[in-house]
Amino acid sequence: MNPRTSQTRLVILLACAAAFGLLSTWWLHQAPDTHGPTALDGLLSSQSKTPHPATISQGALMAISLPDPSGKPHTFAEWQGRPLVIHFWATWCQPCVEELPTLAKFSRLSKFADAAVIGIAMDAPKDVDAFLKSHTIPFTILQESQGIADDLSSRLGNPAGSLPFSAIVNRKGVVVETRLGPWKEGELEAHLAPLLAAD
Repeated sequence: MNPRTSQTRLVILLACAAAFGLLSTWWLHQAPDTHGPTALDGLLSSQSKTPHPATISQGALMAISLPDPSGKPHTFAEWQGRPLVIHFWATWCQPCVEELPTLAKFSRLSKFADAAVIGIAMDAPKDVDAFLKSHTIPFTILQESQGIADDLSSRLGNPAGSLPFSAIVNRKGVVVETRLGPWKEGELEAHLAPLLAAD
């Protein structure tokens, strides 16, 4: 074979390979994501959003009824007159699970004994039951039921249903603060102390 012909073919092959590489890179950047948002996308999105204002009245909040893991119904009126931390979480939500020790520590503080932490689990009862068998949670756990907790989360300012999500309620049953994302150690104490001091 003519050496000049071999060199020409080699140059053509190299050019084709380079063109294919450039085309592949362009396609990867232009092609739509067929898999939809990932769990990480949801987490990052939830951390960047600001909660909407709560739209639920004191009376409507106190009338909300949700079951505990045993199936016994509870209304928020059981805690009327106490500052509340209403906390939405799920066993599949890693930031939620990592945050639980902070909530547990706060709920055990005698100085804040008059405040109540109410965790609302947003996943299947069987998953919550299995989780509670291997984790000691010292505060009240209620269970999503028939979309009631989803609706409550939305009316408290979280229409997207991002987790973890919390609402702080004062002694009069008024929502005074909402938060998307986990609490850091010491933050709950700082936010609840003024509510406990208020008559």
